[in-house]
Amino acid sequence: MKFCIQVLLAALLSIVSSTQAACLLTAEKYVDVDIQVRSETVKGMKERLNLLQESANVDRMQKEDAKTLQRVQSIYDLAGCTPVEHSRYGVDNDADIALYLAFSSQHQQQIQAVQNAFDETTLAIRQLLPETVSLPTGVADNE
Repeated sequence: MKFCIQVLLAALLSIVSSTQAACLLTAEKYVDVDIQVRSETVKGMKERLNLLQESANVDRMQKEDAKTLQRVQSIYDLAGCTPVEHSRYGVDNDADIALYLAFSSQHQQQIQAVQNAFDETTLAIRQLLPETVSLPTGVADNE
């Protein structure tokens, strides 16, 4: 019995250690994953906007939302991280990420493009459903 418990504990420890070791981010990889996730999220928002404009039923919208979530999760899976681990890296290494971005105009442009698409899509959704979606900071109704 004692041997079985030791084997189970060793296996559990091995799984936990391998899961933690798998998430090896750098500032560059963090930014790459972040841009991919944000881009996929905006694609999902645009799909939702199209479905709203078509007056699609809720089941169809939920199916499309689930597909977006799966695509986002696959980005994290390919990076070897969970969303929480990715976020934690961002919080713990914000200075390194900012320094990396200061020297990466390509990533800065990609981030700005995704942010612009997010703001535009949010505004379009808000115009369809004004009571449910608040505007991002700095975005006005007349833009």
